[in-house]
Amino acid sequence: MECRYREKNYCIYSNRNCNPRNISCVKYHKTKTTAAVTYTANTSKISAKIKANISFPSVYAKTVRCKKKTTVYIYGGTLTAPKNQLLDYKIIVNDILDKSKVYPLYVVYNTKTQKYYMGEQVLQYYIKKNHHPNIIFKYANASECSDPFSSHSIDDLSVMSVLKMYGYTVGKSSGLSQIQRQEILAFVIDHKLMKGYEIINLLQFNIATRKRQKKFQGAVSDWKMDVAFVTKYMTR
Repeated sequence: MECRYREKNYCIYSNRNCNPRNISCVKYHKTKTTAAVTYTANTSKISAKIKANISFPSVYAKTVRCKKKTTVYIYGGTLTAPKNQLLDYKIIVNDILDKSKVYPLYVVYNTKTQKYYMGEQVLQYYIKKNHHPNIIFKYANASECSDPFSSHSIDDLSVMSVLKMYGYTVGKSSGLSQIQRQEILAFVIDHKLMKGYEIINLLQFNIATRKRQKKFQGAVSDWKMDVAFVTKYMTR
């Protein structure tokens, strides 16, 4: 059996029920026999390891430069397209908050739909790395993945809302500065990813549900500032 991706003494194969390799894979132990090399699946603790450490493939079909309206579709679960339609791509992007910052995004390209896709886990990985890609993020259609976001409540910043896709965070401990938050809000409005009143409704919902909780005092203060900013930005 040919091994396309190797990591130390292991051969990495994509799970047939999960695509792409840069999101989830099954790790196989290599065992020698007298006749040939065989592979036996070892699935113990793999799921937890994937969540903690996303392993990106070492070989990509193509590297492309992000264009002004390049769109990446975010999906939950797994993609439903046949594996032979999907290729691993890199998209080189700039950062919204730091124009001099350039980095690759690892995505999947569907040769039939000609669309780029990124799994929720991969996006969360970039968010944790403090990346705010200057790219258009949208939700994948329900028919394109096993766990579409239409089945989730996206009216809360604690789940994968549009604002969270771009790394919008508040609060003293891990939140962005006022200027950074408002750059993201302006980007989302300018690119028609959310309307101003939708952002205001979302922030006011979070204020209303958390204003009595002491640990959210800093976050509530930030949300109030951002409501005022969006209100003013809409009337500029």
